Amino acid sequence: MRNTHVLPTGGREAQCPSAHFQIIQEVPLIQQKPADNRFGKHLPRRIITLAVTICMVFSLAAPALADNSCSMDRRDRESELSCTLGDLAAARLAVYGILDRRYRTPHRETAEPLSRLDAVRLLWYAFADDTVLGAASEKNDPAKGKDSAGRYSVIRMAESDDTVESSVMFSFADVPLEYAAVVDWSCRNGITEGISDTEFGLWPVSEPAFVTMLLNAVGYAGEFDPALSVQYAESIGITPVGLSRHFTLGDAALYLQSAMEARTKDGTPVRETMNIRREKEQTTFPASVILTPLFPEDAERQIREATRYLASAIEVRGDYLSKEDLYSVYEGYFRASRESGEMWYLSRVHYGYRMDAAMDVLEYTQLPEDTYKTYTAVAKTLWEQYSMGKLSSQDYFDTCLLEEAKYLSSGKAVTLTTRYSEAWELVCDLDDAFTLYVDDTITTLADEFYQRNVAGARNDLEAVYRAKNAIITRADYAAAEEYDAQGNAVYPVQSHSILGFFRNGQIVCDGYASVFQYLMLRAGVDCVMVLGSTVSRQDAENGGRNHAWNKVRVDGTWYNMDVCWADTGYLTLYDLKSSQFYADHQHWAVVNADL
Repeated sequence: MRNTHVLPTGGREAQCPSAHFQIIQEVPLIQQKPADNRFGKHLPRRIITLAVTICMVFSLAAPALADNSCSMDRRDRESELSCTLGDLAAARLAVYGILDRRYRTPHRETAEPLSRLDAVRLLWYAFADDTVLGAASEKNDPAKGKDSAGRYSVIRMAESDDTVESSVMFSFADVPLEYAAVVDWSCRNGITEGISDTEFGLWPVSEPAFVTMLLNAVGYAGEFDPALSVQYAESIGITPVGLSRHFTLGDAALYLQSAMEARTKDGTPVRETMNIRREKEQTTFPASVILTPLFPEDAERQIREATRYLASAIEVRGDYLSKEDLYSVYEGYFRASRESGEMWYLSRVHYGYRMDAAMDVLEYTQLPEDTYKTYTAVAKTLWEQYSMGKLSSQDYFDTCLLEEAKYLSSGKAVTLTTRYSEAWELVCDLDDAFTLYVDDTITTLADEFYQRNVAGARNDLEAVYRAKNAIITRADYAAAEEYDAQGNAVYPVQSHSILGFFRNGQIVCDGYASVFQYLMLRAGVDCVMVLGSTVSRQDAENGGRNHAWNKVRVDGTWYNMDVCWADTGYLTLYDLKSSQFYADHQHWAVVNADL
């Protein structure tokens, strides 16, 4: 750890991004002065200096020094439990107290149509104010009018049926008594209306009709054509991912979830207008997610969304896709898993990992005769090319898998599997409805460190240097625990992780790289970990991996960044340099080398 970390503002080599970026924040310097024998004469000044220095140190150090007992132990996830994106949105609403807690796990009702009555009741739970929701009994949350299950109670509005009947302005013959107050609230507030003076209408609600109600509930009544409500919602940032073909409770939950990120007409975040429980009992992230895209482009959006839930298995079903479209999903991810180069998910997955793809295929005996003949002819040709040396073993194996998927596909599903980086896991664990860890202390510490040091950066470059300086100000390169028979240093397990940084600040190269990646992902900057050799190019070509650093995308271009070596002797030499520069300066990449 050093005490003279100044952010470079100019003079960098041509490898760095354009000079128009301005960096204004510098890490405070803690100056060391020569010993002064006239101690007594300068005692007051020394006390003041010491006090200021201690305050500065602790202001920088507090998040990183916080808890030596924090852990990254994971909660058990039910491996056989698969969720749709609608299930997960409903689970979020259940955690927030808007839906019943039975929706914390996948429930058949999320895939069922939603009646107009249930649609207004859902909006009631989400948006009705406390005075309308009714007084709480002794078992209820006195601040929010929830019942003991944590769900808003409609029936508690009135002490008797007579009270309900006498308190409503809008009464419809087809509305059951238990819905009377809900429907009355929705009509009073201009959220919806009956189909006549005497009938409300009990049929399933359509997507445009629900979105119209939602927009009215958040203050946009009169601002849009109800026939174009879906398009208007998109224009203000309500863009749910994972909708089904026929509108369901899960789809309504997806709309409410997306609306939380939008703003009302007066600029208030919609989330702040909703009845979200203050004290939440989080649920666990799912082990796997089931996607049913309506068209090929929708598949990509849903896969991206599923990675936010840390699903290790993502099943893309072909219910509404042709076999050709499903195969294109499989082929794209299969080829990406075999090739180097950029993919959108690299900042999210563990270094050295890609998304592996597997296609659900038929048995040979299930194939139509003409398909079987075509496939066997293709397989024979591939074998002949391999036998003559025209295909390598890997190319032959991969091509066989692709052809098998093309001809033998059942058209049912493609399954993607992966492993996520600890940096991305820590980012996702900020979700206030879902949790990965047994103890969220590590998430809190990491968030505080980011907020104190990197949040507010005006551009990618400033975020990079804020992160770098914050890390090297607090971190120390860990001491070896022992040496193996070959004389190689063996370091504490936690020193290779973000955990080591937030426990005691003692980390090694991959620990530095993980912390830097976390801070970049929080700042919205693409960043991956790179593994390679500092021994020789030959060692790298043989798979040698004795060092880790990062690649970060600044102003649309990938650059190398070695925060570890910045903290151990080379303060700025390895900042934002090209791969050629790194290769010329003892960094030969093996993993993520081609970005």
